[in-house]
Amino acid sequence: MKYRVPPFQGRVLVTGGSSLLGKYLRATQPQGVEAVYTWCNTIQPWCAHRMDVRELTRDVRYVFGKVKPQAVIHMGSWGSVDGCQRDYRPAWQVNVEGTRNILKAAADYEAQVLLTSTNAVFDGQHAPYAEEADRDPINSYGKMRERAENEVVDYRYKWQVARLFLLYGWEPAGARDNWASKAVRRLGAGDRLKMADDVYYMPSYAGDVARVLWALLGQGQGVYHVAGDDRVTLHQFVVSVAETWQLDPSLVEPVPFAELAKEFKLAPRPADTAYDLSKARMFGLGCRGIVEGLAAMRGEADGQS
Repeated sequence: MKYRVPPFQGRVLVTGGSSLLGKYLRATQPQGVEAVYTWCNTIQPWCAHRMDVRELTRDVRYVFGKVKPQAVIHMGSWGSVDGCQRDYRPAWQVNVEGTRNILKAAADYEAQVLLTSTNAVFDGQHAPYAEEADRDPINSYGKMRERAENEVVDYRYKWQVARLFLLYGWEPAGARDNWASKAVRRLGAGDRLKMADDVYYMPSYAGDVARVLWALLGQGQGVYHVAGDDRVTLHQFVVSVAETWQLDPSLVEPVPFAELAKEFKLAPRPADTAYDLSKARMFGLGCRGIVEGLAAMRGEADGQS
């Protein structure tokens, strides 16, 4: 049985709106939603305000005062796992202190807050993980996101946490790429790619995730797992990318993650953080699997829409 609730309608402030997911949120924005998108490092045409989440008075409260949101989708973060491991203090200021600033400003308007989080809050030893499973992150990024989740759970007005998982799609110009778009470009140029074959993910098409986030605003308070249906290694995923674009899958070499970590000085990765998606399915909040998701990505009109 799927539970249906009335869609959210009203003003929404989207932080980190110049990202891959910000682009797809704008493309799937429902009727009845008045959304305002912010940017920090890379501006996009649909972003109305620059906002550094570390600056409570100068930026955060100023933008909130302009928008007066009824809900906030907080995606503004330092999303590089390896960058957070390497540059802990500045990443903490964005991921944890920045989240605190968003919550302080949101409380002034009694606004609902939806935080996008990550599979990295889990240790990778007890999959599949339901929403209420114990968190025990093994890298700095996961620890910061766990702390940010805790801050949101303590928020005195309505809150939600959406744990996402390995998004893919066509990122906007200047935004961080992802393993699907990167693989299309690299394999199309004839490059060989070494991909880990012993760490498991649930790749999620950003267009599907965006639709789920809009739907989540109307759901009840709590934590939600949002991911594609398939559990695969990065090697398996990139081979699927190659097959979808009719590129040479033999260019994708399977290697142990430990080999890549040593070569590129990567942060630890949990081995298997696959989600239990029972709750998402109950509420009709599912995302497509790899074959359908990659087909949708390839079917976008010009690869950049």
